[in-house]
Amino acid sequence: MKKHFDLQKSPSERFKAIVFSLDSSRPESYFGKLERDLGKQGISGTILLDLLACNGSSSRRFFAVDFDGNKLNLVSFRAEPARSLDDDTVRFCASFYEKKAPSLHSTVLSVASRRRLSAA
Repeated sequence: MKKHFDLQKSPSERFKAIVFSLDSSRPESYFGKLERDLGKQGISGTILLDLLACNGSSSRRFFAVDFDGNKLNLVSFRAEPARSLDDDTVRFCASFYEKKAPSLHSTVLSVASRRRLSAA
């Protein structure tokens, strides 16, 4: 089964975890699996979704959502402007995608975009 996201502990106090998209799947299609994974890791609080592989480098790249330990609070789902993220989080996200760039084939990212990621 193909994995649509990667869950990582966040370097930031503001977010408890960061969920990275690995393909162009809409995040709501894997919310059930994400809730299970977050619960297994004992995570609760605000989660950041980095949807670069799904939405590209647009104003809809980052979203935040609250997780109570069992369920995502979809009412709290909100776009998170990149400029509101701390430097550690931005570097962490850039580093993640830099390492993953060669394997991001089923995404909205062009070949040139993937090359720029891996050269960053």
